[in-house]
Amino acid sequence: MKGGRSKAEPKKADSKLAVKKSAPAAKPGKKPAAKKAKATKDPNKPKRPASAFFVFMYISLSLSIHMSYTYSDKYKYVCR
Repeated sequence: MKGGRSKAEPKKADSKLAVKKSAPAAKPGKKPAAKKAKATKDPNKPKRPASAFFVFMYISLSLSIHMSYTYSDKYKYVCR
């Protein structure tokens, strides 16, 4: 039989069924690491980045406001 196991090979235990060993105990003389405080969540933080349409609308709104200014209003920014 091609690719089959021979009957002489011993069967290995399934690794998924193996019992996990517990973590080793802390060494005497070392202090346990202090747990970090959980950072508070900002409720005003955006959930995801702005979409391309939202960015386009923001730019068009800014541009329309900018175009409504007269030259005398823009002069203080142009001189910089």
